[in-house]
Amino acid sequence: MCSNAGMRSFLIEGDHRRVLERIGLDSLEACLAFEGGVLVKAARKGRVVRRVDWAGRTYFLKRISGFRWREIPHEAEVLARLESEGLPVPTPVAVGSGGRAAAMITLGLPVVRTLEDALVRAPCSAEQAHRLLGRAAELLARLHRIGVNHRDYYAGHLLLDAQDQPMLVDLGRAEVRRRVPERRIVKDLAALEASLPPRVLDAAASQCILAHYFGDSGGPSQIDRLARAVKRKRERMRARAAAKAAAGVPNFHVNS
Repeated sequence: MCSNAGMRSFLIEGDHRRVLERIGLDSLEACLAFEGGVLVKAARKGRVVRRVDWAGRTYFLKRISGFRWREIPHEAEVLARLESEGLPVPTPVAVGSGGRAAAMITLGLPVVRTLEDALVRAPCSAEQAHRLLGRAAELLARLHRIGVNHRDYYAGHLLLDAQDQPMLVDLGRAEVRRRVPERRIVKDLAALEASLPPRVLDAAASQCILAHYFGDSGGPSQIDRLARAVKRKRERMRARAAAKAAAGVPNFHVNS
């Protein structure tokens, strides 16, 4: 699904039009004013995510007002591409933009918890942690192979289903290229590591992430070089998060 960000528009996939009309989410204006359902996220001004359950279906309304509104139509295009490649992402069913505001509606995924919940907020053995981190690394490798880097690949942005298979969300800042440059590979891997506290991310866990990311494709020297780069980037991210926390700026992603 694609929306022309320069024009006022609202596109709905045909199969969902009748349901969205009944809910009251059949226009951009309606989505921007909607206060129903359950508030899921409103961490930053101008950004809201609401959950709506209707007739056995779950929808998520995401809207942005202000200078970052272009993330919405971009994310809808990225999601459509990833879905066509078989990656586990939400299905966009409506998207619209205009007047420095945008909204997108997606079908809900079969979410049980986030990777952050599983590793940070619940009892988890080293074996379980390595299994989950390995799956997260393999999913990231799949994403990079098709030329997309996430830019916000934090544990809180990875959802897990009942079988603990990871799913991707929050792709509004994702970049699409023919090939992901190494600095962006390092950034995504470092974001995953920085979002885990040291009690979870020990040396063995970090090695597990890289081993699963490379699979059979990486040699020891390549893995070792990337490991050093990821560690440097991870520590810089943690230092910035600590400095912001000291200044009273909320930290939503990095765990220390």
